[in-house]
Parts: sequence; structure tokens; C-alpha cells
Amino acid sequence: QNDMAIAFLAGATDGFDNLYDSQKLKGNTNLALYSTINNDPYAIQSFGLLTTLEKIVPVSLDAGLVGDYTFSVSSSINMDNVLVELEDLVTNTTTVLTTSSQITINLANTGTINNRFVLHFIPSAAGVNPLSVANGINIYAINNKVLINLNGHALADATVFDVMGRVVAKKSLFGNQINELNISEAAGCYIVRVISEGKTINKKVIIQ
Repeated sequence: QNDMAIAFLAGATDGFDNLYDSQKLKGNTNLALYSTINNDPYAIQSFGLLTTLEKIVPVSLDAGLVGDYTFSVSSSINMDNVLVELEDLVTNTTTVLTTSSQITINLANTGTINNRFVLHFIPSAAGVNPLSVANGINIYAINNKVLINLNGHALADATVFDVMGRVVAKKSLFGNQINELNISEAAGCYIVRVISEGKTINKKVIIQ
């Protein structure tokens, strides 16, 4: 096991912050996971507070052995309204990461991997249910259906993920109706992503 941490703090910057950032000490010669500042490895990297914009953080991996490597979130503090995704630029796949999900990737070669993995931190509005952001788009769930009201937005695209990051439903949305997405999966927590006019909204919903 090897850990790294990303934080969003008032007063932090994208560059090196002596109070908030900590370099990576690679004690394990076979495994090291880290972000970088000026090509230097960091175990802890802090950024300014998330607003409404997505934050993208490239991740590097030192792999001393071939085989399976599993990525997961061990803990998440004050991130209830932030969607975290791991993008694999080689396989062109994106997986939603939560404290109850993980993704396993097989590596056929050893060495340092600098240009493959990217973390996406995508904030959504907090404290509203149903969610009302982006000039009135509402996202909510009733029984086994996700309902989306664009409230004047002409078009949008919606994708529903389970907690393992799998896509369970997709649909093009129209602004003159209540759009419904039927979820045939088991009851539980799902993540709804709506993209409209270049803006992304993410909302956790409960399917019963």
C-alpha cells in the first residue's frame, strides 16, 4: 500500500506552499504514488478552495513490479459535494472513486508512469435537495427514477454512475419537459452528472 493526499485549503496555491505541502519520501522501492510540483514528487499537495470549477491533478506512479495495481480513496473529509474521478489516458476510461469503490489496473511494465493517470475533482452545489444550480437545473430521485428539470435550458446530457464508477444510464435531455432516467440497478447511492452549456453539475441521489 502507498498513499498520497490532495487537500483544498484557504491560503493554499497551485505552487509549493511550505505550510501545506509535503514532499514524497520513497521508502518503498517497488511502489510510490504521488503528485508533482515542478517535477518534484509530493505525498501531500494542497490547492486553494474549490469553487465551481473542476480541478485536474496529474498523478505519477513508480511501479517496481508488473501486475495489478488498485486505486481507492481511503478517507474523504468535507468532500460530500465533490465528485472524484480517476482518468486513465491509456485505456481512455474514467472511474468515479469513493470510499466504497476502487479500480484495478494491470501494468505489464515496471518503471515511472508520469503521463497516464489524472484525478478530477468536480464540485457541485451544497446543501440543496433537489439540487438547484446553473440557473435552475433540478436533479432528484423518486423510487427507481432520476428526474431532471432543465428549467429553460434547451439541451443537456445526463449520465448516471454507481458507486463503483460504472455507467448505469445515459440520456440526452430536453428543456421543455421533466426528463426521466429509469435505474434498473439495485437500490442505493448513485451519482448523476448533467452537462449543459459547457457546465457540469454532479449530484448524489438515492434510488429506492
